[in-house]
Amino acid sequence: MAMPQRIVPRRPVRVYLAAWRKHLGLTLQQVGDRIGNGVGKGTVSRWENAERVPTLNVLGAYAEALRIPIGNLFRQPGTRGSLDEAIADAPKDVQDKAAEMVRILVRTEH
Repeated sequence: MAMPQRIVPRRPVRVYLAAWRKHLGLTLQQVGDRIGNGVGKGTVSRWENAERVPTLNVLGAYAEALRIPIGNLFRQPGTRGSLDEAIADAPKDVQDKAAEMVRILVRTEH
C-alpha cells in the first residue's frame, strides 16, 4: 500500500511570519518583546529564516504577539480567510442563510 501524500502549506510558514510582522509594522525586537520569555530579535529572525523550525506553541505565541489568529500565519496578509471566519460573528440567521447559499452553489456546480 502506498503512503498518502503529505499535505503541506503552499509556501513555508517562515514566509508568512515575516510578511505578517512587516505588514503590521513590527520589528524583530518588538515581536520578541511581546512574546517574552527571553525571546529576542535573533530568535525571531531564525524562525523567519527557517534556521529554527517553530513549534505549534511558538506559532501560537507568535500569533498572539502579532494579535492575529494563528490561522493567519499560514497565508499572506490581506488575503481573505474562509467563509466560516467571515461569518463567525454574524447572527445565527445570517450564518444559516450563508450555509444555504453554499449548499445551493455546490449543487449547481455539478
